Amino acid sequence: MLKKIEIESSKNKFIDFLENNKFNNNILFNRSLLDHLIGTYELSLKLKCDYDVCLASLFHNIYDENKAYKFKGISASNLTIIINLIGKEAENLVFLFFNGEYNKSLRKNLNKKNDYFIICNDKKIKICKSILIKLLDISAINILEQAYYFLKNDYVSSIKILNYIKPYETTPRLLSPLVYAEVKRCIDLCLNKN
Repeated sequence: MLKKIEIESSKNKFIDFLENNKFNNNILFNRSLLDHLIGTYELSLKLKCDYDVCLASLFHNIYDENKAYKFKGISASNLTIIINLIGKEAENLVFLFFNGEYNKSLRKNLNKKNDYFIICNDKKIKICKSILIKLLDISAINILEQAYYFLKNDYVSSIKILNYIKPYETTPRLLSPLVYAEVKRCIDLCLNKN
């Protein structure tokens, strides 16, 4: 496990890379994509996720076009640059997160004890349970970070946020325990806001 000092030192290197690639330029809901990526990274650290999940959370939305932020990201053909920066395991999660339809595959995986899969670039890819959990953790943390930001700033109704976060409540065995607890906390927060 990396020490906090090592994490903070590395974080600056990662943020410099994202800033140099203009992830801080495009604004949506009064913040940049970089602000969201940092928020997702910090939440994953707070929830004590594996470090490859934390790194993937920071880089989860960097490839190609991000339609919400109207931003052309880093071409997926530049995988080597990202691998050299964050490591193969974290980059693999970023790539699968960006290209995979794991949320659609989720329902099909719920009752399985093994043989998990995701659809990635129209191909069915078998993955182990630990990778599925990591991908779903990144996905849930991505939604949680946005939910907290939207709730704090009253950009989106708590009912709409519930529609995005509630499906994760049904997947306790496919989320790490602290991420699942945070999902429950966010749901309670939304319900109490109504």
